[in-house]
Amino acid sequence: MTLSQADFFARYRELDTESLLRLVATRELTDEAREAARLVLIERDVTGERFELEYQNAVRGILRSSGATNQCDYCGSSIALGAYEADGQRFCSVRCHDDARVHEVALSLAPDLVQQHAQATFTGSCPLCARRGKPIEIRPRWLVVSIIVNVAIETEYALCCRRCAQRKNGWAALTCLLFGWWSLPGLLVTPAAIYRNIAAIYVRRVLAGPSPRLLEWAAFDLARRVGDPMRQAASIGSAAAALDPQH
Repeated sequence: MTLSQADFFARYRELDTESLLRLVATRELTDEAREAARLVLIERDVTGERFELEYQNAVRGILRSSGATNQCDYCGSSIALGAYEADGQRFCSVRCHDDARVHEVALSLAPDLVQQHAQATFTGSCPLCARRGKPIEIRPRWLVVSIIVNVAIETEYALCCRRCAQRKNGWAALTCLLFGWWSLPGLLVTPAAIYRNIAAIYVRRVLAGPSPRLLEWAAFDLARRVGDPMRQAASIGSAAAALDPQH
């Protein structure tokens, strides 16, 4: 049975505001459900800056909720040899704890600020070769290394220009060619990895602007700057003055 906006409205009015905001943050809602949630929040005067603040708190609460499994609460990796515990959560490493907190800060950044930083990076100089005038993007390469029954399959990303990415793809294709075949799984996945790397070298794509992955990187990069201990006293707005990715 398809629920109408009125049905969703009646259901959502029974939820407290925090539960409703968590629902909005964690689920892909239909247009009817999202509009019903918006109307309930307006009825409770949760709009504008108040909505942004409470929504961020709800997302932060989700990110800080600890799971019941033996997995890292941030990356999901298995915690086999003990965990790093903080704020009621369990992490596989201190780095994952720090990344989780950076993620929280990234969610609170204004989209316009993130877009501005991503655009400045996109049109700036390459972090690897310092060339300017070429689009800077988050570019992938694919690696397969296998030995008998063990196989390592990785997709690595680098922030760089196309020429630097082509070099990385070339080395990755050579690595796969030399070391990817030495197991049964390697025989199956190595050809695809080689093909992807070669296609990335020769297929030229017109980039009109920052990709979603670059926007995500920009949000995390700004969040790390804001969260750096040396910049704790600075506001988020002060990060705009450091938009040049070379700084």
